[in-house]
Amino acid sequence: MAGGSGTHTVRADRASSPSSPRSLAFILLLAVLAATSGCVYFNSLYNANRLYSQGVKEIDADRESNGRVLLLECIEKAERIVQTKPNSRWADDAARLMVRARILRDDWPEAAEAGQLLMRYATTQRDSAEAARYWGEAELNLGNMETADSLLTFALEVEEGEEARAELLANRGRARFGLGSFEAAEADLVQVTQLRPEWVPPRIDLVRLLVDGGRGSEAAAQLAYVFTLPLRDREERRSVVEAEYMAEHDSTAAIEALAEATASTLQSGNQARLIQLRADLKLALGDSTGARRDYELTSSLYPDAGPAAAAALALVRLDLHDVSTIAGFDSLTIRVGRLAA
Repeated sequence: MAGGSGTHTVRADRASSPSSPRSLAFILLLAVLAATSGCVYFNSLYNANRLYSQGVKEIDADRESNGRVLLLECIEKAERIVQTKPNSRWADDAARLMVRARILRDDWPEAAEAGQLLMRYATTQRDSAEAARYWGEAELNLGNMETADSLLTFALEVEEGEEARAELLANRGRARFGLGSFEAAEADLVQVTQLRPEWVPPRIDLVRLLVDGGRGSEAAAQLAYVFTLPLRDREERRSVVEAEYMAEHDSTAAIEALAEATASTLQSGNQARLIQLRADLKLALGDSTGARRDYELTSSLYPDAGPAAAAALALVRLDLHDVSTIAGFDSLTIRVGRLAA
């Protein structure tokens, strides 16, 4: 009996021992399964990162529609990781991709949710600050200015990187502008222009703040500088809108801002639009000579642009004041007929 018992004990020990062939095979099988599962999620994260990078490149190249599609594919892959393996080592990276892609797509409600998700994954103060940065931007664009201000201020207390701080200050400046804290907003936006002089959106925000504050000459200097920078399509559209807004509130400042419009980096159609605007402003202020020069400039430099026809008609109106003969009137009639053709 004793011998039998001993034999049984030895067999039992071997069966549970790591050196047992059966145990080694089982452990190896588990490792392979775990590795296979891990590889699946690692590959998904890799592909999501690749799609994100491609989407950013498309947006930077002003192919926004293509970029949005790629970013949505990135989001779908990242969401799958978070939903199926919320506690995996890659879940926080997936959540980070989700919020960044949502922000680039302007999907603000979803970006706010993804920002909160990333905050839940935070394990350090730096992680929390990063989540607050993205979440705060989403809340800003949802119109929740107080929440945005709080989140962005927290992130600024932790963040030391110059580029990230510039982004945080730009967004907090917008939030404080929305809250009516104009001095604090201006301080943030001025800091941004110092950290990143060629970053266009916050400088345009500063232009709006200065115009609303009755500081037209300062606003004109800022907008004139914007027109010297290489602009993306969206930035160019926004700068033109800002010039028109300035024209409604301070004609003299707008003329200052548009003084070098022909030397700007704008597309020809937008240059024509702004030179015509400058002519309209000069005419409204009684400077018919300056207005005539600008109308003629619009017509000659940009004959195929939409504003050229309006400028030509404005010249006819100006000439109408000087007509004193039937022949002169007939000449104007012919010009109008050509415009209508």
